[in-house]
Amino acid sequence: MWGLQSGYRWAYCFSRQRDTEVMLFWSDETFAHGHATKEWEGHIPTPIDLSIFIENWLSVLQGDEVLIGLDFDKDLAGPEIEPGELAKALMAAS
Repeated sequence: MWGLQSGYRWAYCFSRQRDTEVMLFWSDETFAHGHATKEWEGHIPTPIDLSIFIENWLSVLQGDEVLIGLDFDKDLAGPEIEPGELAKALMAAS
């Protein structure tokens, strides 16, 4: 799992489906790096251990009532998933 990080800030955008934020993550460093432009210029592709992502990040993000955006494209379009649903899917796939 990869995110774009600058200090304590991580890349996010606003949802196209709801009135909330979408935290962005990519399955590949190259995909993440391709988004380190414009408002995220200076952000660095940062790996996140999958087990830590599932066990720690997703539960916190569920409480923050944000969505997870996976492998968003250059137009910031892609699947927006509830953190709890993503955790279940990732655990089932492991």
